[in-house]
Amino acid sequence: MDAVDLRGAFDLLRMQRLTQAAWSPTAQWHVGDLAWQRRFHPGPSDEWPTRLWLDEDDVAAAWGWVVRPDRLNLVVDPSADESLTLEVIDWAITVVGEAAPLCTTVTRGHDEMLVMLEQRGFREIDVPGHYDLACAPADAVAQVAPDGFILRGLRAGDDDLVARAKAHIAAWESKTMTPAVYRTMQRLWPYRHDLDVVAEVVTDGSRSPEFAASCLSWLDEVNGVGELEPVGTDPRFRRRGLAAAVCAEAVRRLGAAGATRAIVSASADPANPGPSLLYRSIGFEEIARTVDLKRN
Repeated sequence: MDAVDLRGAFDLLRMQRLTQAAWSPTAQWHVGDLAWQRRFHPGPSDEWPTRLWLDEDDVAAAWGWVVRPDRLNLVVDPSADESLTLEVIDWAITVVGEAAPLCTTVTRGHDEMLVMLEQRGFREIDVPGHYDLACAPADAVAQVAPDGFILRGLRAGDDDLVARAKAHIAAWESKTMTPAVYRTMQRLWPYRHDLDVVAEVVTDGSRSPEFAASCLSWLDEVNGVGELEPVGTDPRFRRRGLAAAVCAEAVRRLGAAGATRAIVSASADPANPGPSLLYRSIGFEEIARTVDLKRN
């Protein structure tokens, strides 16, 4: 087994293919997560040390990714010996330092992973975590955009790109999103413009588009599962049902594209029930919950 540090977009694709091969309804990662979350660093980065373990056919059998200062993400081929998982964990400990804190998240029920993390000194911490929710596209509750808005997929071109980046910045108060960053993400597999759903403010067409809400969805065609990540509404347009409308439209489009299941993650913090209530209102149901662990 060869261990190599991430070298570029092809290695990122290797990570995604392993994530796809290892996916299950209670998996922590989906191929869309990697495309979305790696949009800032699809290649090598000192800020995000990333290593792949390749088998004799140069196929990824495991990957580990440290988000400095203290977050470990990992996926390991379920058929691999547990020694490989321990090697990934040990690599991450070396990256941050033996005495430094290191955190990770696991879906409850993945007992073997929990045991191996505990062997390396990780212990569960008392934080709310997240719900993993799922629905069949055929069972999703249809939503209608309120007057003054239309639902559509993103179009190629600078006008939509700039408006889409602005919509994300407004919804999330992002200090890091730019049209250039969004363009980088669009170039990563498996992004599709038609699955990037927006609620457009209706105008006379004389000015650039303006998007009030958005839901980016990702299709894993092999597993027939689509993920919603992220969902957001410009604060000026909240409480009009737009988030539910773009999510329901994204789920519909995923179904039309071949997905038999749509998934989404939502905070389990009782102080922030809005996202979970939103997804449940259009047919999503809880299938799993995460547990957070910390070393040192």
